[in-house]
Amino acid sequence: MRGHIVKRGKNNWGIVLSMGKDPSTNKYRQRWVSFRGNKGAADSRLNELLHQLNNGELIDPSKMTLEDFLLNRWLPSHAKNKNLALRTVAGYRDQLDRHIIPALGHYHLSELKPLTIETYYSQSMDSGRIDGKGGLSGRSVKQHHAILHAALKDAVRWQMISRNPCDAVEPPRFQSPEIRIFELDEFRHFLGVVKSDYPEYYALFYTILFTGVRRSEALALTWADVDLAAGSLSVKRTLHCINGQMHLSERTKTKKSKRTLKLESANLVLREYREKREAMLQDMGTTLRHDDFVFSRVDKLGDNGRPLPMLPDSVTHAWIKAVRRAGLTGLRLHDARHTNLSYQILAGNDLSVVSHNAGHSSVRVTGDVYVKTLDDLKRKAALSFDKMVLGEQSREEAMVEDR
Repeated sequence: MRGHIVKRGKNNWGIVLSMGKDPSTNKYRQRWVSFRGNKGAADSRLNELLHQLNNGELIDPSKMTLEDFLLNRWLPSHAKNKNLALRTVAGYRDQLDRHIIPALGHYHLSELKPLTIETYYSQSMDSGRIDGKGGLSGRSVKQHHAILHAALKDAVRWQMISRNPCDAVEPPRFQSPEIRIFELDEFRHFLGVVKSDYPEYYALFYTILFTGVRRSEALALTWADVDLAAGSLSVKRTLHCINGQMHLSERTKTKKSKRTLKLESANLVLREYREKREAMLQDMGTTLRHDDFVFSRVDKLGDNGRPLPMLPDSVTHAWIKAVRRAGLTGLRLHDARHTNLSYQILAGNDLSVVSHNAGHSSVRVTGDVYVKTLDDLKRKAALSFDKMVLGEQSREEAMVEDR
């Protein structure tokens, strides 16, 4: 007999499995599995485990490495059960391959201790960058903690380990960086630089700045999503480049990310852009279709004879170049979205309207992200008004009189 059950208390059982001889000690090994329920259910669970053991399907956590567990057991199961987007799974895999597995992957599950994990966090913050130029940010290491904690929590649930070592480890604290948005004069100057020096990206950057859509949402737009007569566009899907392959997904970041937005001045920009695209495609021997990507490459057509979408990384690199050409600093492509939403709030739009335009999952998310930015904008607006009306010297005199 390779297994039996032992009663520990009311509806509490220990299932004991014989795991054979340990070749290093020549002693018989046992594995205990806790179970709660009546005796009939415990007997059924014993039979299930014996079936897995006889078929080589029962995993011995003392032999399974963290790398094997994470890549072959946990991540496939987690992705399926949580219905994770392909990009999210790719993000997890990138963190595992680049950081967690090289440092911890060789440990067996039963060997992982809180001190081991805490030491890894500390070393990562000191010298964890792949390029060897210092440590990772607290934000990055906290993401590693979230992945490890979730994975080892499942290992406990699957009774592969008795406790989660991450429960005894405090992840690093960090402060989210302040949002950097365009000042109005920077805004106008930047658009002028893009229009003159990077004209192929002008309509795209203008649309992102004046609608607040995400890069992935903008690049997934087709002409069927843009109603120039009504002056609106509809966000329905996203486009990402994952492991060198383009992936068009009907899934957006949140359920509320599928939305329709008014274009206002962007409508005129897109109308002119469409006319130029139509002329360009005619020169290439074809015509524009409603299912063509709005923001497509100008260098060649795809194998199907249709315009190829712009590459996400190429768009980001073009943005970085344009920001530098404009003499600006600290403005990422995603800050175009922050700029739009911040000025929407400053203009007096209701937070629920801004949240809808942003495609946020809730109004609370919008408020949490932009409340400090709004305070800064209001302060700058007040200072600008004082300076414009009173002048710098009169304003200082007014402050002295007020004291």
